Amino acid sequence: MRTLLAFTLLLLTTIAFGQNDCEKKFDNAVEKEDYAAAVKVGENCQAIKDDVELTEILAACYIHTEQYEKAKDLYQKLVQENPEDADINNELGVVYHRLNDFESAIKYYRKAAEIDPKNEFALFNVAIIEYEEEDFEAALKDLNDFINVHPNDADAFALLGDIYQSDSSYQLALNAYNNSLKLDPKCVKAFSGRADYYYNQDLYEFALADINEALNLDPKDAYNLSTKGDIYFLMDDDHFKEAEKWYLKSLEIEESAYTYFQLASVYDYMDKIPDAVLAMKKSLALEKTADQYAEMAYFYSLNGEFENALKNINSAIDLDDEDLYFLYSKAGIYSDFEKYDQALELFNELIELDDSSPEYYFERAWIYDEIGDNDKALKDYQNCCLLEDNTDAYYNKGCIYIDRKDYEAALVAFKKTIEIDPDYVDAYTNIAVCYFQQDDMYEVCKHMRIAARLGDVDAEKYIKDNCGR
Repeated sequence: MRTLLAFTLLLLTTIAFGQNDCEKKFDNAVEKEDYAAAVKVGENCQAIKDDVELTEILAACYIHTEQYEKAKDLYQKLVQENPEDADINNELGVVYHRLNDFESAIKYYRKAAEIDPKNEFALFNVAIIEYEEEDFEAALKDLNDFINVHPNDADAFALLGDIYQSDSSYQLALNAYNNSLKLDPKCVKAFSGRADYYYNQDLYEFALADINEALNLDPKDAYNLSTKGDIYFLMDDDHFKEAEKWYLKSLEIEESAYTYFQLASVYDYMDKIPDAVLAMKKSLALEKTADQYAEMAYFYSLNGEFENALKNINSAIDLDDEDLYFLYSKAGIYSDFEKYDQALELFNELIELDDSSPEYYFERAWIYDEIGDNDKALKDYQNCCLLEDNTDAYYNKGCIYIDRKDYEAALVAFKKTIEIDPDYVDAYTNIAVCYFQQDDMYEVCKHMRIAARLGDVDAEKYIKDNCGR
């Protein structure tokens, strides 16, 4: 689950200077929330007059314009001059938070809370960091301490829901979101969080209703627009165009590696592979993870571009050489391009590293089957079936036994296939083949009729020609 986090800054207030034109222009820019202009004017004002209030508001303007190093310099100066000011300590914590220096951020947040236990933001911001760091126990403790002082803070209960949900305490999460909405029926974060909850519970209609409420309140929230795309993506195959629409709307407002990744996945399902490649390239331009490179390798593989597929899966392995999934994907690429020697080498390595994966045995068996080494294929299919009831493995075993004219063994394998999956139509036709070789036309026609009911046109024709009524 992705959760949108917001940092609460000390609200900017205008300055009733009335002393010179520079200060008036600064005051006017802040009032209009034109922070870029406020920074430019404020720097000129500060050069004329070093004023504590002006410096604090200029520092906050730096935060709004994402000039965090400049904001840090000013807040450090302010903290040195006013070490017991809770708001300034909290704001310096916000700057370190934005710079991903979580240790320093927590230091100043806690200092603000020590100075003023009723500080509106400090413990809340500490809880956000602990939540981001997945220290849910600490986050719950600090957030509950905050709630004890601020029992009517809807945003705090929304964050509480996010923490519970990430910790798989789903009913507690739902209770927290509902409490948040009782306190503030227009709390966007609560609607967004509850939509995530319903989404993760596969309750897509409820999720859609809540995300629509959130978007009615804030139509330009890129995160919630992307979440709406996620909901449509998983609803069913008929909603891929809707998913695409909302991902594109989200990206119009804010580019996101995650949203481009999801958009690429939608294009994959829509069989628009060139578009999927372009979307994934944009995702990788913003952020580089092993999952993204692996997905890009998959798209290139579908597009028949072996070198590009191999290059990207190697990049994924370089970033994460501990997750065997990426090595498995590399083996699959070699197999897809019929480079069986390299594929077998990697599957051998995978099975040495983890001999409990049925997928590794199945894929290696399939390669052995392709190159005609049926003994090794049968052995690996059997190992796969010992680890899980795999219908394809049983079916493929049956096909090998037919090739060997061992019809009794083939019947055992095919009957196991339909025991697991009664709709596996090809198994019925092959059972009929086995009985035909044993001159049992009753069983042949019986199983061909089942295949015909499951939609096999050739089976239906066979019945008309050979089975009478």
